[in-house]
Amino acid sequence: MSDMRRWVKAFWYWMRSMPVTRHYWWAAVIVALAIGVAWGFGWIEAATRLTGMSMQLLGILTVVWGLNRTRAEFGQPGIGSQFRDWIKRFPPYPLPKVVATGTTTFPPLESQIHVHSTSGPPQDESVEGRLLHVEKLVRNLESANGRMQSQVLQLERKVERDLETHRRSIAAQVDTVERKIESTATSGVHISAVGVVLLFVGTVLASAAPEIQKLLGAT
Repeated sequence: MSDMRRWVKAFWYWMRSMPVTRHYWWAAVIVALAIGVAWGFGWIEAATRLTGMSMQLLGILTVVWGLNRTRAEFGQPGIGSQFRDWIKRFPPYPLPKVVATGTTTFPPLESQIHVHSTSGPPQDESVEGRLLHVEKLVRNLESANGRMQSQVLQLERKVERDLETHRRSIAAQVDTVERKIESTATSGVHISAVGVVLLFVGTVLASAAPEIQKLLGAT
């Protein structure tokens, strides 16, 4: 008895490890219930056909649900909301008059100009005065060079920050798309696939009810 219990537990874990999602287990349960209902009525043609038609209707609704789920995951409106918007756009009578208006805007122009001017010493300046003037010019040039380097460093930092912000934005968008693709692959598509399975089984039961009745020897 202990060996049988262990085997049943191992068999259950083995079944749960089957590489299919839970959606297909729901499909298997629904198909088993449909077969159980038809079998409970003795596989008579009317019961089998009605069971198949119910499976077909459930399959269609499941496919529509899966499509809506997939569209919602990618930010698209569902089928129901599309039909509601379409009804709201019903053209009234008489149609209102259309008045055309237009506006034009021009982007602002922005520019920066840096001008540095120098002048020579007077012609009658002494040698010492000329040396002082040259020293002043050198200090002005060093100051201008320092300001230019500071502006270049600020521009480099700004470009680096913009690139980092852009990189993070692209990475976030890629992560969002990957999550949507993963969610679609594990929910919406599988839900629609379950609907296809239900449609297939329902079509078989509804179309081949007489043959199934004869095959199983039901009266």
